[in-house]
Amino acid sequence: PVASGPVCLSVFDLDRFKEINDTWGHSAGDDVLREAAGMLLEVFSEPEYSVFRIGGDEFVVVGEGVTEKAVQEKLLEMERREKEYQGKISFTISAGYCFLTSGEAGAVERAFSRADKLMYEQKMKKEEQSRQIPGS
Repeated sequence: PVASGPVCLSVFDLDRFKEINDTWGHSAGDDVLREAAGMLLEVFSEPEYSVFRIGGDEFVVVGEGVTEKAVQEKLLEMERREKEYQGKISFTISAGYCFLTSGEAGAVERAFSRADKLMYEQKMKKEEQSRQIPGS
């Protein structure tokens, strides 16, 4: 089926996931993955969104017929929820997104690559900020 309207790929990656596994153990890491997946499924619960775990601690959300404003609001909601999260192990998630610009061959790969790059840029900014805050 062909999407009606714009298609957005959003890439999510848990920050410092290896550190969570190394500190708390893999069972606790699995719990964090389930919590993060649940958060994504709640925030992106409308039928125009599909949530996928693509490996390790990385997820993709495909939004069909969505606007950039709607995607940005969802990302802000994810940030709000992770700040309010009261679980045993706190976690943060970095994200990047990109809209598919054409139906040409390779368009999905280019959009994924751009979203992934933006996600890693956000992750690096968070790392830099955490190094500047004493005690973090």
